[in-house]
Amino acid sequence: MCNLNYEEKISPWCVCVSCYNKKINIIKTETTKDDCFIDYSDLGEKTKPEGLVSNSASYDMNKIPNIKIREFDTGATRDTSEGKLEYARFMSPIVLKRYAEYMDLHRKQSDGNLREPDNWMNLFGYKHEDVCMDSLWRHLMDVWLINKGFANEAREDIESALCAMLFNTQAWLFKVLKDKQTERKNDV
Repeated sequence: MCNLNYEEKISPWCVCVSCYNKKINIIKTETTKDDCFIDYSDLGEKTKPEGLVSNSASYDMNKIPNIKIREFDTGATRDTSEGKLEYARFMSPIVLKRYAEYMDLHRKQSDGNLREPDNWMNLFGYKHEDVCMDSLWRHLMDVWLINKGFANEAREDIESALCAMLFNTQAWLFKVLKDKQTERKNDV
């Protein structure tokens, strides 16, 4: 149901909850007392109008987001990616694939048992950070040796060393974030 104030007829612009919840820029609409019809035909040209009126006493006109809309040649529309994390672009599929291969290779323990892929999330005891730091430095030394032309002195190849550094960094960061989440819960 559209919340346009029909009695005063101050504005032809819709500010109904359903339009707002769709996070669409306030756009010109054709309305009836029973529903709301949004005209998308010139969506890219619309801007937030002045003089909006609402029947809702709790409606705050200053909180209407100024969301930008992308309009495609096909006529399809979407919110912009502004302010959204770009997971696929921050990561590399070939790096993640190689890292998963490294992790899978190291699932087999010295006793012959196969550990679960996410076993590391159980953390490495009360000195988790020290365990990560010691291992991180061992692998960093291999990377450094290889980088400086002493590959024959390294314990492992460059790919394995970099994957190991990524593992230790991730394990440490996981604990930092987990502790942070626990602190938030305890503050509540």
